[in-house]
Amino acid sequence: MNPIRYPAARFYGPMWRLVSRVARWSGFRMLILHDVPPTEVDALDSLLQFLKSRRGIISPEQAEERLAAEGPRRRGQIPVLLTFDDGFRSNLDVARGVLEAHAVRALFFVCPGLVDTPGSEQRQSVETFVFPALPPPPAERLALMSWDEIRELTSRGHTIGSHSLMHRRLSALSESDLNQDISHSFVRLREELGVSPKWFAYPFGDLRSTSPAVLATASRHFQYVCSGLRGLNTPATSRLALLRESIDLAAPFHYIRMVADGGLDLLYRLRARSLSAMASEVLRAL
Repeated sequence: MNPIRYPAARFYGPMWRLVSRVARWSGFRMLILHDVPPTEVDALDSLLQFLKSRRGIISPEQAEERLAAEGPRRRGQIPVLLTFDDGFRSNLDVARGVLEAHAVRALFFVCPGLVDTPGSEQRQSVETFVFPALPPPPAERLALMSWDEIRELTSRGHTIGSHSLMHRRLSALSESDLNQDISHSFVRLREELGVSPKWFAYPFGDLRSTSPAVLATASRHFQYVCSGLRGLNTPATSRLALLRESIDLAAPFHYIRMVADGGLDLLYRLRARSLSAMASEVLRAL
């Protein structure tokens, strides 16, 4: 447990909620989850109960409607959209269980190239590309969904987006490799699912993992591009600079709640503005 961050959230969280109520901001938040082992399912269930009672949970289609909304912005309650990154097999278990129980429809970002990697090589590829600077989780948690399992998600009403082809840091790729990575991820999803995907989330999600070239290339194939930077999404948010809150289900619940409420927005405001400026330049050039 973090000796400072978690205890501080007990005092900061209520103050932030008060500020939020007074400010009455509008928009919606996107939460990021990854692998959800059985030991964290109860924490996810508690989070969904809290969000449904205090925030509301929207589907990807409803998020698209909010991003396209014109006229006065709806103020007050700020709902959330759940997203899952990387395509771990535990995501299907969660979809069959806790998401189904709460009637939640989520957005799942998968890496088609990793899905296509033969089973005997897939674990090493996941360790190499998804956890390049971190110790990987236990081997049983490295398994990814198959295409049949990903199609099952769509049959259950969920939405599939691209998390790039192989989960490489796209800003470090050459122009040709970048084009191939993003375009091929789009093509493989369309081939396997029978529909053109609208959503893209670049791996790692921070500012150094994207660039004008990454955003421009993604925009040629996808309608919405997501980061891992925290913040509130409104109709004014660029479709190439959508913001998401990473959630650690192993953290104390009061800290999870504070993050879901947007309590870390201030720490990311400058980075979010930099990403927005980058996206604006790309859209002007297009």
